[in-house]
Amino acid sequence: MKHLIFEGIDCAGKTTTIKRLSETLAQRGISSHCIDEISDSPIFEVQQNIFKQDPFFRLHKSFKTSLFETLLLSADAVYRHEKMLAESKKDQINSVYLYDRDVPSVLAYQSLILKEDYPQETQKIVENLSNILFHEQNQFDGIVFIDIPLKTVLERTQERENRRLTLEQINFLKKVRDSYHIYLDKVHVPVLKLSGLDDIEQNVGKIIQTFSLENEGKEKRNVVKKNQTHPTRYFDGHTI
Repeated sequence: MKHLIFEGIDCAGKTTTIKRLSETLAQRGISSHCIDEISDSPIFEVQQNIFKQDPFFRLHKSFKTSLFETLLLSADAVYRHEKMLAESKKDQINSVYLYDRDVPSVLAYQSLILKEDYPQETQKIVENLSNILFHEQNQFDGIVFIDIPLKTVLERTQERENRRLTLEQINFLKKVRDSYHIYLDKVHVPVLKLSGLDDIEQNVGKIIQTFSLENEGKEKRNVVKKNQTHPTRYFDGHTI
């Protein structure tokens, strides 16, 4: 079985790529589980309300400090990891687990927010968190990073959500995009970098080949296990 994290800034095409990859794997008789960015952890309702109000993770508007919010998101990531790893150990058909954002997003976004409150300590905090959250190097088999130009983010946001980003949000996303590149160059798991402007079928093929997903589920190729833990995800073809 394989555990893959999909990362990228808003509107990069993560969810659409996961959807198409899941469909392709199913056609080949390989089971896959899609794990949402917001898990069913004990703080599910808190996160859901926060992200509805502010999709840019600027949570310190709701909480007292950026350190508190960072630890909150980190705790949720740990909960999701431990729960999914426990379930995967019972998996008899070598499923593929696809995480729609995870630790890299927490670190990329929060490292910028932490700098506002803890300019001198941020680097050490992020390094320690990275070591804790990736304490088992075999926990994840790789990261798929999907990158797009900021101009495309603006176009997709306008087209699909009918809203314009503020200058503050644009500048923040630019910093997050740069932060991703810095962080992903330091992780100890394989990273596949793709362009969200490329043909999605080609990107899916690269993911399957890079992480040898065609070898998963050979024992029971015609069995696709339904995800019983997380709510069913509905893909409308427009959500990115």
